Amino acid sequence: MCIRDRYMGDEVSLVKTAKDIGFKFLNGNSQEIQVEINGKVVTFELLYMFEFDSDRKRMSIILRDYRDNRIKMFVKGADNIIKSRLCQKVEQHYVRNTEYYIDDFSKLGLRTLMVAMKVISEEQWKSLHEQIKELSQDSSRDEKINWLADKIEQNLYLLGATAVEDKLQDEVPQVIHDLLLANIKVWMLTGDKLETAENIARSCSLIQPNTHVFKCSYTVSSEIKQFLEEALSILKVCVKENKKKALLVEGISLGHILHTEDSEIYDQFLELTLNCESVVCCRVTPKQKADVVRMVKQKLNKITLAIGDGANDVNMIQEAHVGIGIFGQEGMRAAMSSDFAIPEFKCLWKLPFVHGRWSYLSCLLYTSDAADDLLCVDLGGRRIIKK
Repeated sequence: MCIRDRYMGDEVSLVKTAKDIGFKFLNGNSQEIQVEINGKVVTFELLYMFEFDSDRKRMSIILRDYRDNRIKMFVKGADNIIKSRLCQKVEQHYVRNTEYYIDDFSKLGLRTLMVAMKVISEEQWKSLHEQIKELSQDSSRDEKINWLADKIEQNLYLLGATAVEDKLQDEVPQVIHDLLLANIKVWMLTGDKLETAENIARSCSLIQPNTHVFKCSYTVSSEIKQFLEEALSILKVCVKENKKKALLVEGISLGHILHTEDSEIYDQFLELTLNCESVVCCRVTPKQKADVVRMVKQKLNKITLAIGDGANDVNMIQEAHVGIGIFGQEGMRAAMSSDFAIPEFKCLWKLPFVHGRWSYLSCLLYTSDAADDLLCVDLGGRRIIKK
């Protein structure tokens, strides 16, 4: 188990941690990787890599270990994904302790991953390699490669887990506090697990002290419906007591809600979100992020602004009325896909409160036909005042 500050990015943090405990990355190319293990240089042949994507929530690498000439596959990914792929026929020595550590670290707001491996026979590798080569000119290559990966990334043996501290940028709590003070609803859409998402939401003042938190992590429509009915009853009490409300919903529950045929569940969810000061959607995919923004636009008829810093935020940024990308450690994909690009989250403060206000005022047309007549028209069509 290793913990590292994410200030320089997840991958660099993990590589530096490995170096600190005796596993130093020396160099690598498309054919080989060299690692110094406790002072001894070890060379691995790089055979293939199944890249990470937000739908798979994992990545894997296939290597030939020259020390014993065995072919090994190492997989890292979200804890729920890796656990579902562990081999049940052998004793998994580290599962219980690893689950304990992951739960503990998630409550501290750390971002966690599980790491597992398996040994692949020469016959399995030859068969897999041939199938991959046959797909080189296939129009649906990506889908079929993912199918092959899903097939071989089974019966894994758990090695352990990593935990990375995702430090907040400067002044994030202050910016969110002012947004809420201006009666702007703030939703957080993240791929982190529920405990991590809740901790981050509290640390950045999205969920404030003495806020009643509704948590939805159910997988069956009947359970979700019961949760929503009970939540709406509690909501009425909170409104009477003038108590703040927040909603935490997991991606698997959100998927049921957004695509349900039961309109009552959908309407109840909209009512609950509309009456909560803040909403946190966790373990969501990039597509679900965009679906949530689209729901707010179409069903709640609200003007939306989406802000993100990674490639998995692009769909959400492009779906919103106003898309903002933060450039930096996570690359430039979000910034390149946005309407506005900023270097840090704190720069968001001036966009709505200063530039937004100036833009709003500049869009007003004033005309007076008489001394006592005034017509103000918002060019966006949202407000017409006549005196």
